[in-house]
Amino acid sequence: MAPYSGAVNYAYHLDAAKLAARLSHHAVDALGVTHLRDQVVAVDSGSNSDITAVRTRGGERVEGDLFIDCSGHAALLIGDYCGVEWIDRSQVLANDRALVVPVPVADESQIQSQTIGTAHAAG
Repeated sequence: MAPYSGAVNYAYHLDAAKLAARLSHHAVDALGVTHLRDQVVAVDSGSNSDITAVRTRGGERVEGDLFIDCSGHAALLIGDYCGVEWIDRSQVLANDRALVVPVPVADESQIQSQTIGTAHAAG
């Protein structure tokens, strides 16, 4: 069997900030994407209510054909503008949190494939 092709009792964790930076650099350098880092404060819409542009805290108006809401729990586009309500799916999530800390492991074959977290009174 080829390496990494079968069921194993471990998983990989990625550094999300490093991955985002790498994807950003690739998009800008190789694909000609313009990367604007700012906060969306308003939405412009067309006659059919589609989003035609967003306005930023820095005063820019950014037009586009496709907008992806990356505002997290604020849900500025999909929630505030489009009116889509949050649907709680926590009852079906097997893993919904992780605490990442380095822990020495004597036998790497015993590393489990999920993180078990315990909530405490202080969060």
